[in-house]
Amino acid sequence: MPVIAVGTVEECFYGAIKAINWAERYQGPVVLMSEMSLAERVQNIPRPDLSKVEVNRRLTYQAVSKKNPEYDFKWCPGCGDFGVRRALEFAMINRLEETGLPIVKQRCRRRHLLFLFGNLVPLHRASYGFTRFSSQPRPLAKLINQGMEHPGFAIVHVQSPCTTYNDTFEALKGNPKKGLEPQLWDVPEEHDPSDRAEAHDLLQQGGVPVGVIYQDTTRTTLDDKLSQDLEKARQRPLEEIMDMFKF
Repeated sequence: MPVIAVGTVEECFYGAIKAINWAERYQGPVVLMSEMSLAERVQNIPRPDLSKVEVNRRLTYQAVSKKNPEYDFKWCPGCGDFGVRRALEFAMINRLEETGLPIVKQRCRRRHLLFLFGNLVPLHRASYGFTRFSSQPRPLAKLINQGMEHPGFAIVHVQSPCTTYNDTFEALKGNPKKGLEPQLWDVPEEHDPSDRAEAHDLLQQGGVPVGVIYQDTTRTTLDDKLSQDLEKARQRPLEEIMDMFKF
């Protein structure tokens, strides 16, 4: 991990620029070390010549899709996150068909929908958890809609390989010619997603199970618990509350 140690106020300015450039160029964390005397000091320095400041950008894909010209984004070829974006669009279109609201006004009805990328997490900790591959946007959109409708906290775990910096596509999908077995495997039809212990065992089998891992529709949601607590709480009149502070 790169570490940049600054020793003067002027170095703090240029060191911060260098730290951002390195983080962008190598797509990783950079530590900028300072000290309390520098952080709390007020000092004039020569006006920086910004024309000499180099700004580095990450490697990006510059082409524009002729099929979908509205996607004027800097996606890397085969970017998994592009598939996730497509899945979200499909999910919003599904909601449009269900609710009739314009897509620009669509919002997730539940506030407890969490997207995660990378290594598997304990999906059985939430009341609804599933995993999917980013190259399957329509099946992913279907499960996203189910997560939006689920009455509780839902975890959407997406395997989204980066073809530029972390290309795990071949490892996930497999390559028979190279003797690589796919890490992705479908959740068996006989799997009971309502069984938390079974969901835990499923995650311990290795690889990446694709499908609904766990779903609990009987657990009381946080919103419902809060409403129940508010109903039980005795509302005191203002006069009684003010009397509590009298000596």
